[in-house]
Amino acid sequence: MSITNSVLLRCCQVGYQQIRTKYIKKARAGLNVEWRIRNKKTINPNSFGPLTNLPDYSFKDGRVVPYGTNQLRRIEEQAKIYNRVYQLSGEMDAAVEKYNKKQEAIKRLEEKIIAGKLKEKGKVKLVNA
Repeated sequence: MSITNSVLLRCCQVGYQQIRTKYIKKARAGLNVEWRIRNKKTINPNSFGPLTNLPDYSFKDGRVVPYGTNQLRRIEEQAKIYNRVYQLSGEMDAAVEKYNKKQEAIKRLEEKIIAGKLKEKGKVKLVNA
């Protein structure tokens, strides 16, 4: 993962946490939120974890269990978020690369201008070696 990808993911997580806490502050009624924050637990224990992410049951013969009611929705939502982050990180990488190329072109142009200037004649200092 490139540096811009990790920065973008970190920014998305920070923004998500800020939005999330605004909504959760309104619905703090039944949970001991202060204790959960002090102990670094999730504010809403039902939002993520094995009870929400894993299937409700399994077959002994190993058959695949169909997705739960909201499990498929959560999987699709996470896929959309992943695709959006991947797209934005690609755009960031392309923008950084374009900026670097532009800076190199400006530097080459400046060097070309300096190299093309007239040079003084006859005032070259000779150094005795």
